[in-house]
This record gives sequence, structure tokens and C-alpha cells, in this order.
Amino acid sequence: MYYEFLKTGFEVFTYKRPRKFILFALSVGATLVTLFGNILAAMAFTFFTVLAYKKLEIKEAILITLVAEFGFMIAFISLYFIFTTLGTIFGIEGLELNLDWDELIHYAMHS
Repeated sequence: MYYEFLKTGFEVFTYKRPRKFILFALSVGATLVTLFGNILAAMAFTFFTVLAYKKLEIKEAILITLVAEFGFMIAFISLYFIFTTLGTIFGIEGLELNLDWDELIHYAMHS
């Protein structure tokens, strides 16, 4: 997902096509930092890597970074919702949502 959003960001905002290996390496690194670290650190990692790799303007690098990060997060949340719903419907133990309505409302109000 991150790879596709990063590739789309490059193609739309810069009309450049970086090598697939570079995009893949950048997307793996940024995905790992996003999932196991901090989203701001992942955005900084993507921003500085894109800025250094193609020597783009700051505005272009910011747009590519935002497209990649927020697109990835929206896709991740959508997939999480789909898998949790299917797990709850079909009774798959590892994917079930084990919260009652009171807990869901509590988390929604405090997030």
C-alpha cells in the first residue's frame, strides 16, 4: 500500500518515475517506522529521503510525503476494519473484536 501511494505521489506531483527498487526500499523503511515507531518520525524519514534522492523542491517533497503517509494510514484502517468485521462475523478468534458497547463508547470518547 505504501509503495503504491509513494509511486502515485511521485508520478502526480513531479512527473518523475523513480526506480522500483528505490521506491520499494523507501516504502519498507517508512512502513516499519510507521508501524513500530512514530508517524511523525516516518514522515520525516520519507520527507528527507525523497528530498535527498531526487533533489526536489520542499513543496513537492511535502506533498509526496503527505500522500504516502495519509494514504497508507487510511488504507491500513480500512483493512483493519474489514478484517475485524469478517473475524467477528465468522467467529475467527484472532480477528474478533472483543469489546462490548460500553468499552467502544469509552474508547471513542477518549481518543
